[in-house]
Amino acid sequence: MLAVVAGGAAAILLGRLGSGTHGWGSFLLLSGAGAIAHLLVSRAPGSPVSHAGVAFVIPAALLLPPELVLLTAVASQLPAWLGRRGPFPLATLTIGSSALAGLGAWAAAQAVGSLDLVGSQAVWAVAGIAASIIFVLLSRGLLAVLLGLARGTSLGESGLFALGTISTDVVLAATGIGVATLWRTDPWLLPVALAPLVLIHRSLSVPALELEARLDAKTGLYNARHFTRALEQELARTERCNRPLSLLMIDLDLLREINNAHGHLAGDEVIREVASVFRLSLRDYDIAGRFGGEEFTVALPETDREQALAVAERLRATVAETRFEVRTARVPLRATVSIGVAGCPDDAADVAALVHAADVAVYRAKQRGRNRVVSAQLGAETNVPSGRLVARREHVQPSSPLRPRRARRPAVERRRHPRPRSVPALERLLGGRRASSTVA
Repeated sequence: MLAVVAGGAAAILLGRLGSGTHGWGSFLLLSGAGAIAHLLVSRAPGSPVSHAGVAFVIPAALLLPPELVLLTAVASQLPAWLGRRGPFPLATLTIGSSALAGLGAWAAAQAVGSLDLVGSQAVWAVAGIAASIIFVLLSRGLLAVLLGLARGTSLGESGLFALGTISTDVVLAATGIGVATLWRTDPWLLPVALAPLVLIHRSLSVPALELEARLDAKTGLYNARHFTRALEQELARTERCNRPLSLLMIDLDLLREINNAHGHLAGDEVIREVASVFRLSLRDYDIAGRFGGEEFTVALPETDREQALAVAERLRATVAETRFEVRTARVPLRATVSIGVAGCPDDAADVAALVHAADVAVYRAKQRGRNRVVSAQLGAETNVPSGRLVARREHVQPSSPLRPRRARRPAVERRRHPRPRSVPALERLLGGRRASSTVA
């Protein structure tokens, strides 16, 4: 329907083009500047694409006839589409929605111009404001409809009417009014009006940069620093509202063997794919992060121990059943994970203690043979044949076969920390020392 309306409007208006059409010079300049603005986009996952093209469509709606307004909206977006080669139907609908929004802005400006207002400057200012409001509402509204029809994205999920997005468009539209005003009075001052667009473009990149600082580059999950901060906030909310919270520490089993057999690129690919499994399997408000290496961690708000064990078992089973297609391997690879589960307030009441409890549990899972889920409470395990939780005896680190036992030393002095390996992010959090031995 949108394509039919846009195509009909284009056919009618483009038929009016001729030698008597005025404003070709303005059209070329505004279209060129708009094309550059559309090429310089800022992208942040979960947020709509941002660019400064609005600042050049608004002047077109105020200065040009409708047929050239339509051409400006189309011509300014064509180079960006040709450069990215997105899906043609979606690109057509997106450009069509922008063209219709531009025509709506032109109609709003013409309607205000016909009013009997005191002073030409007042008419011009009100016309610019009306054109800006109509353009922003129409462009965002039509895009929301398109996303809903094409991808099933709701209005809230699209972020098109978020306060930050709308405020950015308002600032750009105000800049467009300034560009049109200077074009009418003194075009030589246009560089002064366009200079703030450089700062606006840089500000549009800030959300993407902030998100990048919170994410792990390899997996797209939260990095250790941001995850720790988010876990602290969730623990504070848990204590304030007296609600449960659980933590999963997840260790990818035998990653070293994958690296040795297929190369480190294959290992990196498996890490990314396992992270993707977590992302697809968790709820929107669960918090997943990568602590470094082959370690992951997941905070489960509003989740008690029994529910957390069920979630952990589902994650473990999904990873074990998945075949990972890796470019450097001739056959799909398989991987498993060991998971430790700890809860607040049963196992710990602060971040350091909670992470430590889950970390000890995942070490016990690896000591039992890997590919299993173990609870911090009594070392309970979930994937046993009977399907029931079983208590585990305290694990005592056996003596190394490479070193002879010292005579007449109490056994307690031979005990070591239940997880004797180096976990940089965890050590920073707990303030511990590095250990020398490792567990794969």
